[in-house]
Amino acid sequence: MSLVPASFYQNVDIIRDVKFNMKPTCSICMEEFDAIVPKDLRCMTCSSCKMSGSETSFHICRECTIQHHEYDIHTFIDQEPSIHPDAFTICSTCVLKDHNTTHHTVIEYLPIRLNYQLRMNTKSADVLKTRVHKDFSDAMTILSSLPILVKKKECEVAKIAEFMTRAKNTESLTQIFKTFEREMKNIIKILEALKRDGGKLKDTVEQTVKRLEDDNEKIDIAHCLQEFVDLKEHLKIPEMVQIPQDTDLPIIDETLQKEESKKYTIGSVIVSIFSAIFNWLCMFFKFISQMIFGTGSTYYKNVSTEHINLHILAPIFINLICILILYVF
Repeated sequence: MSLVPASFYQNVDIIRDVKFNMKPTCSICMEEFDAIVPKDLRCMTCSSCKMSGSETSFHICRECTIQHHEYDIHTFIDQEPSIHPDAFTICSTCVLKDHNTTHHTVIEYLPIRLNYQLRMNTKSADVLKTRVHKDFSDAMTILSSLPILVKKKECEVAKIAEFMTRAKNTESLTQIFKTFEREMKNIIKILEALKRDGGKLKDTVEQTVKRLEDDNEKIDIAHCLQEFVDLKEHLKIPEMVQIPQDTDLPIIDETLQKEESKKYTIGSVIVSIFSAIFNWLCMFFKFISQMIFGTGSTYYKNVSTEHINLHILAPIFINLICILILYVF
């Protein structure tokens, strides 16, 4: 609803008097009707001022409904209110008087009321449809079984006719023929009953179909119809803003993983280097102690200092070079 400056309306009581002195009309066909008569379902009562009027002049304020009834009208599509939504409505006069600000979201009520009533009617219609489908299925089962039973009876009667051809005396032939005659008359009675009752049922169905067609024509003429109303758009539900997916995010995640892996690798390399140096220092001091105290082998006693340095330091440098190569690749 478009906002109207409050200064435009000086006296709300005057508006109310003019409003309720006017004859209410249908917003579609402009048919006049008496909105004060309680029997007319188009008559409603404002929950704020308790005045009655046409349903076309009523609205719902979303914020006030949330505050006073703890119900968000935006959830009406998926969540039915615990009470009839007529209890949330306010007339157009109260809208101009109390809800004509930017903090109030005012929504026309008639489409909501029609949708709510349609839901209630649909539930009842579904129950009736279920009953019709069940009865129709049972009737079709019976109708489809009748020709099978009649055909089976004809086959049995055909056997009686065969027995007549094989009779050896007049008495047997007479008795068999009486049985044949009785059963054939029974079949004729069944078929006549089907034709008679089926014809009556057909006439009844044709009459109901013709009456239904006439009723549909009367509904189309007597009642005003409108185009389908998109309730989601009518409720002024804002569209959900979809955040575009950033294609760089996986690359960023992969980069972060590489950085974390790199940090972990650097730490491992540092630990490996210090571990290798510590191990070779221990071997070096052990070798020196063997040289000083004479506990080493003859080989270590006769080697020169250059051989000692080469023997101790070479493995250290080789280990460091291998660790650096692994880190780079």
